[in-house]
Amino acid sequence: YVILGHSERRQFFNETDESVNKKIKKALEHGLKPILCIGESLEERENNKTFDIIKKEIINMQKVIKKNKWNVLLCPETTGKRTQFGTLDELLRLMKETKCGICVDFSHIYARDNGKIDYKKVFDKLVKAKIKELHCHFSGIEFTEKGERKHLVMEERLVVPLLKELKKRDFEEVTIISESPITFRDSLLMKKVWERLS
Repeated sequence: YVILGHSERRQFFNETDESVNKKIKKALEHGLKPILCIGESLEERENNKTFDIIKKEIINMQKVIKKNKWNVLLCPETTGKRTQFGTLDELLRLMKETKCGICVDFSHIYARDNGKIDYKKVFDKLVKAKIKELHCHFSGIEFTEKGERKHLVMEERLVVPLLKELKKRDFEEVTIISESPITFRDSLLMKKVWERLS
């Protein structure tokens, strides 16, 4: 995977849609799976234009993808701060209106809800939305009353409830990416817990 188009790259390095599109093309040529970041400016967010801006960006990028015949699915991610666009419900609405995918970051939901997450409720919403291929992220997370601060290594006590609920579901494909500072260790922890639950 390669992350492209992050807002800081646009802000500080003057990346444009055109330059990001060129990077996507190169990534695909080299067998990488691009993860495209999209978003709005602070001014747009403060003027409550976020959903419309992101929807427009998704639709425009879908046109580029179709024109270039790229095998790419756009998947906006749930975000970890309460002031950011990116609740699960917002992304499910975006998916319904644009036919994009979504990326569920369970740690972000946990941080956004002050250390609480109802996995059954989350998975019920995903099933109701007819999601067959689930792309998600997980890690430990430090948060404040405002939401996410930083990703941490995983604790098994937080991994078990996620994987127990996932075992009950019938997705065609599930990809869980560890966003932990120690990715390898935590990927093995998830694998060990998954095998133990089988």
